[in-house]
Amino acid sequence: MPAEPDRGRLDPVRILHSLPQQEQDAFLIAYRRAVTAAEDPEGFSELLRLLRLWAKRAVAVAAPGYAEARAAARAPLVGGMPLDTATSGG
Repeated sequence: MPAEPDRGRLDPVRILHSLPQQEQDAFLIAYRRAVTAAEDPEGFSELLRLLRLWAKRAVAVAAPGYAEARAAARAPLVGGMPLDTATSGG
């Protein structure tokens, strides 16, 4: 009989507590929808997918520099040129 996989990292309570406060509401909304869908056996794989995704997200948002990198990625670009100018060769 194969060994039981470690489901600790997919524990929704563990995921919830690993997330910053501003991410917790989004997780709970998505989790509740997935749990409802998982009442049908066809929806169970979606619940597992969601838990895997949020477990990885919890690790990412806990990484040093994550908030700063996210803010920088969302900030407007300074300098550069319009796409039309860059692609027209002019």
